[in-house]
Amino acid sequence: MIKGLTLGLAEIGKIKIGKKGAERTSKAGNKFRLPTKDDHFTITTLERDGNDDFKVDMRIMKELGENPKELRIMLIYDDIDQNFPTRYARYFGTKCVCSGNGERARLINDKTGEIKEIACDPSACPHIKERRCKINGTLNCLLENTNTLGGVYKFRTTSYHSVKQILSSLLFIQRMTGGTLAGIPLFLTLSPKHVSPDNTKGLTVYVVNIEYRGSRTNLIDTVIDLNQKLLSQTGAIKAIELKTKQIEFANDPEAEIVQEFYPEQQDGYEKENAPIVLSEEEIEMIPVEQEEKVEIVDDIDDVKKGVSANYQKLQSLFSKEWDNDYIREHNRLFLGVQDAKKCDDIDKLKALLTDLESRIDKIEQEV
Repeated sequence: MIKGLTLGLAEIGKIKIGKKGAERTSKAGNKFRLPTKDDHFTITTLERDGNDDFKVDMRIMKELGENPKELRIMLIYDDIDQNFPTRYARYFGTKCVCSGNGERARLINDKTGEIKEIACDPSACPHIKERRCKINGTLNCLLENTNTLGGVYKFRTTSYHSVKQILSSLLFIQRMTGGTLAGIPLFLTLSPKHVSPDNTKGLTVYVVNIEYRGSRTNLIDTVIDLNQKLLSQTGAIKAIELKTKQIEFANDPEAEIVQEFYPEQQDGYEKENAPIVLSEEEIEMIPVEQEEKVEIVDDIDDVKKGVSANYQKLQSLFSKEWDNDYIREHNRLFLGVQDAKKCDDIDKLKALLTDLESRIDKIEQEV
């Protein structure tokens, strides 16, 4: 193998929940396009049409049906960061000038190209507060509806909720399987989530998640079967994973990311002509018509009581799946502690409460 090459996964298609919108003209006469969001998945090829949009993969979409909200997928690595690399990223024009992991960041001088390592503190960074720097995630997966091997389909997002949900789900599944993620049949889902940010009118956020359909027993049986089939190949698979750890997030097509997720970097962009918010609350939230304002709960004891009540309901519905060990792990993912009673962060508790309520709502709708 040639030394010094940066390895990368071949992209054979894209998974999208949005696209570039209609062309607009700024006051200065410049043309620009703003991104729009959908409530369903669209699979595209890597080819572009006359409008510079990616062409829809008609064969796959025909199999999926109209406006699919879930996709059957499979991951190819056991390592979470290889399946779903994430970062904070800030762009200047079409070039990423700062990329960080929440602790350290690489700052690039756009004039000299000099690279400097700096602290990355999302809670204090002015670029994050002003929405110039955003969270990024790229999911690499295989689609059940294609027989092509040698490359992956990629889902890119700058949604805080989607990144958090996908990472939490992968971490939880990995824990349940003892470390295995590759080869397990999974679902990539898109679901509405009702929120009320900053005391505003109720909004709906479409959040992407990864799910395993089945009990924990089914999951363990699946992993045992996979491990038995791949036992003779374990060494080769681990060697491949070690090599692909060299993959650099920055090898993503930066111009494409800017067009869809950083529209404010376009030459003709004018915010006053574009009543779209560039944070996750602005790009991915759709106003809910005729919806009453969601009540904001400020009493931490009430939130804890709500968490406890929802756990009890889930235990009554699925006593085996939602046992005490499962609940402690769920608390740790959302709160950082295993016992919700010991958490004093009301924002984290509210996020946990919202998650539990959405799970119960989904179960009741299915029933």
